[in-house]
Amino acid sequence: MSRDEALEHLRQASDAGLVSCVGKFKGDALALGVRDHRRLMTICHCCPCCCITTSMPLASRDARDLLVRLEGVRVEVTEACNGCERCTDVCVFKQIRVVDGVAVIGEECKGCGRCATACKKKAIRVSIDDPGYVDACIERIGSRVDVS
Repeated sequence: MSRDEALEHLRQASDAGLVSCVGKFKGDALALGVRDHRRLMTICHCCPCCCITTSMPLASRDARDLLVRLEGVRVEVTEACNGCERCTDVCVFKQIRVVDGVAVIGEECKGCGRCATACKKKAIRVSIDDPGYVDACIERIGSRVDVS
């Protein structure tokens, strides 16, 4: 698949509300017949019925900590929040609660952005502290796999 096709697939997955996770999962390598699992990097667009979204909130803290928020990604609730709880309904990691009529992001938030996408008031903002971060990630990942 070309880079443009991959980006379009990513856009469609995001529009569908799926959570995109990049990583190295031994199970994927086994399923695909890749002998050296360290050489396979996958992108999973986790749906509400998959392994991460159904079991992660029930897993031990050590297991939950295997899935991390990318460095520099910030999730903020703005003053526009009216406490409607739409964000709490879509958070697959169960990391948002409403306190005194305002959404509060939990410490284990993975920064997936489902809450921001679901918020009709646009009261939740996902941002990256360093504008060059995305390029640095591509470079870092590109040193291990072909991203072209």
